[in-house]
Amino acid sequence: MKGLRFGRGPKTVDEYGFVVSAEASVPGGGWTSQHDRIKRAMAESAREMGQEVAMEVYGLFAAHIPQHGRAAMRELSSRTRHGLVPDFMMWIRLGRDPVKQYLLELKCAHLSPTWYAPKPWRLQEEAQGKSCLVVEKRAEKVAAEYVRKAQRTDQTYCGTAPGTVGPVEARLRTFDKTVPLVFGAFGEASAAVEQLIDALAEAGADVHWRAMKAKKREEAKGALVWQLRRRWGMAAIRGNARLILDRMQFVEYGGRADSQVAKMRGCPRRAFRRERALELSWFGPSIGDTRPAAATRWA
Repeated sequence: MKGLRFGRGPKTVDEYGFVVSAEASVPGGGWTSQHDRIKRAMAESAREMGQEVAMEVYGLFAAHIPQHGRAAMRELSSRTRHGLVPDFMMWIRLGRDPVKQYLLELKCAHLSPTWYAPKPWRLQEEAQGKSCLVVEKRAEKVAAEYVRKAQRTDQTYCGTAPGTVGPVEARLRTFDKTVPLVFGAFGEASAAVEQLIDALAEAGADVHWRAMKAKKREEAKGALVWQLRRRWGMAAIRGNARLILDRMQFVEYGGRADSQVAKMRGCPRRAFRRERALELSWFGPSIGDTRPAAATRWA
C-alpha cells in the first residue's frame, strides 16, 4: 500500500503507515471514537474502585461567560459553546497530596512523524535510558493548552483584555492542576496515568480487599494495580488498532484489488463467524424458549 493516496488530500501512505492514524482530515470521527473508548474504560474502572467520577463535565465554565458572549456562541458546537469541557473531574488523592478536586484530561499521541520520528531530543534522552518520552512530552503541553483555551474564550466572548485574567481563566485556576492522562501509539502511558492507577487501586483496596480474599489491603492493592494497568493498556492498544482498521477504507487503490486490504476488511465478518461457530459448539443451535407458557408468563 505504500505510495497509494490516502484521504481527500494529496497525501500518500508512507512506509510505516504513519499517515493512516495521524491524518486529521479523514471523515468518520476516528480520533474521537478512539479517545472515547479509552475514556469509558477508565471511567468504568474508577467507579468499580468506588471512586465518584464526573465524565464530560459540561457547564463547568459556561456560567462564567456573560449573556452577550453566550449569544455569540450559539452558532458554535455544543462542546465549544460550553467553553472548556474536561474529560474527567474527581476528588482523589494523587501521590502524597491530600484529597483534592482535579480536572483530568485524556490525550492520545498518534503514530505520526510529529511525535515518533527520530529527533535530537529523543535520541539524546533515549541514550540516557529514559523511556515513554513521547507521552511525557505530550503531557507537558496539556496544562498550557488549557490556559490558552481559557484565555481565548475570555478575550473572544467575555471582553477580557489581553494580559489580564478573565472569569473563565479565574475559574480554571481554582483547581489545583489539570492532570494530563496521555496514551501513546504502543500502549505506553504518562506518569500521571500511573499516579491515577495507584490512587484508584488504593481506593479500591479499601472497598474490595475482603471480597478479594486478601490478607491485607496492600495485597489487594497490588492485584488491582496490575488489573488496571493491563485493562487500560489493552484499551489503548485496541483503540489504535481499531483506528487504523477503520481508516483502511480511505486508501485509494487505483482500481486494482489488494489482497491484503481485502483480507483486513473481512476481519470483522470472519470474527463474527468464528464467534457463532464457537457458540454453536458450546450450546448448540438456538431453538427459542421451550419452556411452557406458564413459565414464561412473567418473563
